[in-house]
Amino acid sequence: MQAGFWIHKAPVGYRFEAIKGRGKVLVPHEPIASILCEAIEGYSLGRFQTQSEIKRFLETLPEFPRNARGEVA
Repeated sequence: MQAGFWIHKAPVGYRFEAIKGRGKVLVPHEPIASILCEAIEGYSLGRFQTQSEIKRFLETLPEFPRNARGEVA
């Protein structure tokens, strides 16, 4: 962590990739990263007013990961 590396599980929208000479680093995992970018930008621009609206948006996209019960968490 002190060297600036993420040591925990990769967040949604990212994955670890081995880079020669650098070890494992986080890189965007498409198409999930683009979907999250759209959701965050939509919130900042006022397209979405609440977290519930963002969740409903993500639920309309079959590519977005779900939990064991099939829900967007």
